[in-house]
Amino acid sequence: MSEDPGKTNQTETEANAEGEHEANAEGEREAEIATEDATTAAPPRTRAPARTVLQRINDLVFTLEQGMVAFFLMAIALMVFIDVVERRLVAPDSKLADLLDGPLFFLSRAQVEVVAPILVGALAFGVIVFAFRGAERQRGKPILSVPGSAWTCAAITSAAFVLIAYLIITVPSWIVYLVLWGSALLGFTYGQWKSKPEGYQRRLAVAWLLITPAIVYIATSWFPEGYSWAKEIALIMTLWVGLFGASVCVHEGKHIRLEALERTHPDALKMPLTVLSRALAAVFTAFMAFLSWRYLFKPEGGMYYIPMRLEQTRIPIWFEMLAVPLAFGLTTIRLTASAVSAAMGGTYGDPAKAEGMEEAERIAAEEAAARGASDAKVAGDQKRSPVVFFIVVGIIVISAVLFGAPGILIATILTAALLAQPLFVVLGAVVLVCFWLWGSTTQPYLDQVEGLVERIAGLADTPTLLAIPLFISSGAIMSHGDISKKLVRFAQALVGWLPGGLAISTVLACMIFAAISGSSPATVIAIGGIMAPALIKDGYDKKFSHGLVTSAGSLGILIPPSIPMIVYQIVNTHDPIRVEELFAAGYGPGMVIGGILVGYSVYRGVKDQTPRQAFVAKEVLDAVLDGFWAVMFPVLIMGGIVTGIFNAVESAAVSVIYAIAVEVWIHRALTLKQLPKIMEEVGVLLGSFLVILVVAICFGEFLVERGIPQMAGDWIASMDLQPWQFLLVVNVLLLAVGCVMDIMSAIFIFVPLLAPMASALGIDPLHFAIIFIVNLEIGYLTPPVGLNLFVASTRFGESVEYMTRAVLPFLILMAGGLMVITYYPPLSGDLGRWLLGAPAWTPPDVIDDGGGEIGDEDEDEDVTPTAACEPPEDLNCDGSVTMEEMTDFAMRAEAEEEEEPEEPACEPPEDLNCDGSVTMEEMTDFAAGME
Repeated sequence: MSEDPGKTNQTETEANAEGEHEANAEGEREAEIATEDATTAAPPRTRAPARTVLQRINDLVFTLEQGMVAFFLMAIALMVFIDVVERRLVAPDSKLADLLDGPLFFLSRAQVEVVAPILVGALAFGVIVFAFRGAERQRGKPILSVPGSAWTCAAITSAAFVLIAYLIITVPSWIVYLVLWGSALLGFTYGQWKSKPEGYQRRLAVAWLLITPAIVYIATSWFPEGYSWAKEIALIMTLWVGLFGASVCVHEGKHIRLEALERTHPDALKMPLTVLSRALAAVFTAFMAFLSWRYLFKPEGGMYYIPMRLEQTRIPIWFEMLAVPLAFGLTTIRLTASAVSAAMGGTYGDPAKAEGMEEAERIAAEEAAARGASDAKVAGDQKRSPVVFFIVVGIIVISAVLFGAPGILIATILTAALLAQPLFVVLGAVVLVCFWLWGSTTQPYLDQVEGLVERIAGLADTPTLLAIPLFISSGAIMSHGDISKKLVRFAQALVGWLPGGLAISTVLACMIFAAISGSSPATVIAIGGIMAPALIKDGYDKKFSHGLVTSAGSLGILIPPSIPMIVYQIVNTHDPIRVEELFAAGYGPGMVIGGILVGYSVYRGVKDQTPRQAFVAKEVLDAVLDGFWAVMFPVLIMGGIVTGIFNAVESAAVSVIYAIAVEVWIHRALTLKQLPKIMEEVGVLLGSFLVILVVAICFGEFLVERGIPQMAGDWIASMDLQPWQFLLVVNVLLLAVGCVMDIMSAIFIFVPLLAPMASALGIDPLHFAIIFIVNLEIGYLTPPVGLNLFVASTRFGESVEYMTRAVLPFLILMAGGLMVITYYPPLSGDLGRWLLGAPAWTPPDVIDDGGGEIGDEDEDEDVTPTAACEPPEDLNCDGSVTMEEMTDFAMRAEAEEEEEPEEPACEPPEDLNCDGSVTMEEMTDFAAGME
């Protein structure tokens, strides 16, 4: 009986992957045993050098920062999640009833509202049973030694959920949080006591004697009633996590930097330039620490002396800002230490590997060792000629000397790029120089640049910001689990029987994994490491195989949840775009580019005559069950948003709890003890760009204040460009930008410049946002800084030039998809709004004003629009109310009250005491008042 070759290949792939995993695990165990034996048998001959007092203090501070970051991130997710649950339980306009009103048309609305929770509860119970059965299948044995173990576990879990829900809607919030803390504390104590790791007594003492009393005091003294305050606290925690995460980034060498010109440094100048770069960065952060301290504590007008408190928690306004001088001060100390270390030949603060590179190098080295190779082929830094360095220096000098203020600005940017400064320093320096060159002549310079600090405070009024740490957290949790293998199996079973099925399944797995992890390089490592060898073994061309997995990994930024989309929405202060709209608008373009790659995969499968896998219904069912929870992640996010059950921020909190439940209790790929370490990594990622976000927003506001977007719009209008011509120019520009800049840096720098121009030409802001992101998605694959090229080069042991040639056909295909997306707007903006049930976008010049042309309104007619947003204080209708909007709303209300003449309270007006009769004295007083 002949065996299907596709099935054989799939089985061999899985067997090889499992064997490789077991071999690696066995090798790690042998290495650990050997290390232990070596340690026991042969103690080290030399003692490690004693650590200085400063090093010990630095380690202690670093440990405290990591602990604070991990605790805050977990608390943010928990508080926002409980707030969502509470509002869903007590909301009078139940979304569940709305969703079931159609299917249950034979019931009245009142009956639907009673039946809906019962149906949803039954469905939830079934899902929990399904989850526990999946967990038992993973373990290979029942969780409990009782008949119907999964049903028993589901009943216990459901009872716990019901108890928590009952507490949420019946008792004060501080009791709920103390119950949760007590449960966590008991679980932590049991785990420590059972395993008895080194130092467990100290940890238990800290938890019981220090942390618990502090939490009890805060909960009983500070917590307000209800749960709506959760987001207010969560935003403060996000601010603290991001700022102290920036300090941790210096310690870990993880700041986003402009590295394009760093490799041009002559060897003789490398060390002095490194010292100079870090010293200048320390000067900038020290200035920021001084500005923020002045903003808080200056004698006249300092925030510390203003008796303002947050609306719900009543926390003083100055307290949330205290993190700014503390974090920038600590960052300054660390940058200074790194400069001193560089001068003395040390490595403290040296830049870490780019995202994914360290993991790729580790895997490549392990594979090389397994093959017996002497060394792993690693994508090295390609040294460039120092001639470029001196040319750039010459341009800097000429620009500063000959071209006045614009030349000084250009020289500042080039100097920062040449010194490979962190991006937040580059943008911050640009803002400071702009205020110096073109700032107000009547206002002191320090008062002007305090806008940098004010914008940091403004982030605490931006609820959308919460989605970033939450989605990063959920992606990191699931990326550390086993979802890559599950997704590969799911994709192969689903589409492997088609022509080119293995390549198609690669695209599908990459799209889902990249959307979950939020990381394109991580997708290349996880999915590419499994699928590239399988593709080559199945008969696909080697370049095609490597190019496919390198290209398909970038598709995740279009499939929700997408961190670049959230950052775009925050940076683009010109257009009121909601994150939910961006998420929905990404599906169409994602399907277009994914469909193009699938079509090319089918073509190559037919051309290379690769074997096809037989369709086996049982295998499909098993793969769907095995990968169900991973595939449901993006479905849960967008499903909740489209149905209106929760918004983007709330879906982010739900995603964290979902990721923990899946990876810890269903997949059993992680343990609760691993979560703090993952959260520490998330804090570093968050810190690397939160400070960039602040200075980027300040840069955009400076441009608006100086009228640059209006001037640019007028310039575009004077060129008489059609929208299609402008979009063509933007595509060419952004493709070029993607060659030399990563996606986050490009968003921070170019969105404030280009978005207002697009609006001036009447281009849908949502459509333009998608075009912007698709362009930069292609940038992952373009040299010289395309990150996926370097990660894939290291992972597959090939040169960067080889990888560039491998992805070239896919670049051409994706560029074709970009043209379709650019010139067919219904694929993005219209589709996104339709999914959310929002009205179609109308260009500003065709808004219906009730007849006539714009500008024909009667000047005497009151054309003040009524409040179109809820609440009315939300002046820009973005779903959040900032302090600035509340102030503007109050000022408008006061102005309207002053304009309205006070109506007399009595009839006739001369009857001043309203007693029904007019005396001579009243008439005299009335006349005097009129005079």
